[in-house]
Amino acid sequence: MREAVLSLSLSLSLSLSLSLSQNINRDLVNADSPSRMVKLNIDLILGGILSYTKKTRDESLNHFLSRLTHLHLEGRQLDDIECDLSICPNLTVIYLYDNQLSSIPVLDGNKFLTHLYLQNNAIRKIGNISTLKQLNKLYLGGNCLSVIEGLGKLEELEELYVENQDLPPGEKLLFDPLSVMAIAPTLQILNVSGNRLDTLEDLKPLNKLTHLYTTNNKLFDLKDLSNVVMNMHQLVQLELSSNPFCLINKFRDKVIIMAKSLEILDGREISETSKKFLYNWSVSKDAMKRRQRKNMKSVPSMNHFHEGDATSADVKVFHRHATVPGYVMPGLPMRKQFTRILAKATTIEKDAFSYNVHSSPSQAPKQSKEFIHNLSKRSDTFH
Repeated sequence: MREAVLSLSLSLSLSLSLSLSQNINRDLVNADSPSRMVKLNIDLILGGILSYTKKTRDESLNHFLSRLTHLHLEGRQLDDIECDLSICPNLTVIYLYDNQLSSIPVLDGNKFLTHLYLQNNAIRKIGNISTLKQLNKLYLGGNCLSVIEGLGKLEELEELYVENQDLPPGEKLLFDPLSVMAIAPTLQILNVSGNRLDTLEDLKPLNKLTHLYTTNNKLFDLKDLSNVVMNMHQLVQLELSSNPFCLINKFRDKVIIMAKSLEILDGREISETSKKFLYNWSVSKDAMKRRQRKNMKSVPSMNHFHEGDATSADVKVFHRHATVPGYVMPGLPMRKQFTRILAKATTIEKDAFSYNVHSSPSQAPKQSKEFIHNLSKRSDTFH
């Protein structure tokens, strides 16, 4: 009788194991099919575990799940998560990249999580991570995010990857100021490449960054870049390639000067010799500019007077088209008046000549008086 019971128990155990194995294999096959979406269930969880962690013979399922630290669910075409991942309460790393998730799964029961890989999904909003106080690395690149938000409770976040979001046409990635301020004390690595950014001003509070990746954006203003990176005193690597301002003359030299802690720029190391040379050259150039400004201030003004009591303040400056009070510029009416006067003078000369030639002695006294009278009358027009 006892042997029969043991035989039946063994048979049921084998049957259960076979059924579980068949379910896992079926779900894995479905997950590999690109035309069919898959929902996460306990069978898929086990399938993502057994490849990396082995369950002991006498270990219960609950105990096995409770001791797991890594969960591999990448590349399974998942579009939804049915089960509660709190059945694995001690998880520190979850791999959910390369799926079709439209939202971040509920992770309230996974308070020990430090690494969350969610890149290359279809996530539209950051949520369900406010309880992850110990999260160090968050991978969200290649999703559909428009705003980086919901990070206010991530007190230990050191690395954030939000590159290459699938943004609506003409829009750029935005940053919630409260989230940026919240992660500023701890964030060291940030990747915002490929998000149509035209300024980095929103990232200015992140003064603890050591690595910043912002390639393939629309950055064009070196002054804007300087205002941001000069505040990042621990920055050792900066990636800026494929931005408009990369075409500026001596671009690399100017960036090295403004970010003195840099060791790598656009994938190329910066030697100490180059840094010292560029820094000394910059200091010398600035000193020369200061001397030139000082010399310009010391040159006497052209309007300054050294004699008498008059000073430059006493001299009125008239602009080219200004009108000087009391001065009338000669015009056409005066020239007409001058012409009339000249004609009258010519007439007087003719009258005098006619008098001398045609007057008889008997008429002389009378004509002489008339001539003198007319001459004096006409001469009044000259006064």
